[in-house]
Amino acid sequence: MRRNRFQNILQFLHCNNNENAVPHGQEGYDPIHKITPVLNLLNETFSHHYRLGRDVTVDESLVGFKGRNHLVQYMPAKKSHRWGPKFFLLAESDTGYVHQLRLYAGKSQNQRNPQGVTFDIVVDLLQPHFNKYHHVTLDNFFCSPSLCHHLYQNGMFCTGTVRVFRKGMPPSFRNIQIAKGEVTVRQQGPLMAV
Repeated sequence: MRRNRFQNILQFLHCNNNENAVPHGQEGYDPIHKITPVLNLLNETFSHHYRLGRDVTVDESLVGFKGRNHLVQYMPAKKSHRWGPKFFLLAESDTGYVHQLRLYAGKSQNQRNPQGVTFDIVVDLLQPHFNKYHHVTLDNFFCSPSLCHHLYQNGMFCTGTVRVFRKGMPPSFRNIQIAKGEVTVRQQGPLMAV
């Protein structure tokens, strides 16, 4: 394909009508308005053609991109790509199949949940699978005692690492010093912290 043809296609290729976009600063503004239909189509296709197994995971992923865009983030801990837009994914643990994805477009005003933004993200991704008794694995960015209780009440099991200073963790875990090979366990109903 010639360069001029590619640039013409790129100039006129749109996935959403710009006239329907809500202006910045008004109620209902969507920062990813231009690509929302594509993401919705991907999520519908992923969930329509594949049934999740029992073991699932929720995690974040960075798509490598160094161009100029307000969605680009820098995450030095990522090994393969350190710059790019961040996605939150619901994937099957055994195969790695991505079942649902959400593009992180920054904190919005309607995500002011007292449990936090990560609580909302996990519940949003898992809500269609409640009461199907999936086993969710989370890392310490997402996992909290309130989230584990919420998932258990909605028919899901949860395993994950957790930060000791996370709200709801037993205070005795904050300054604990144990010798190598020892284990400390606390239990609160069906939830166990080791």
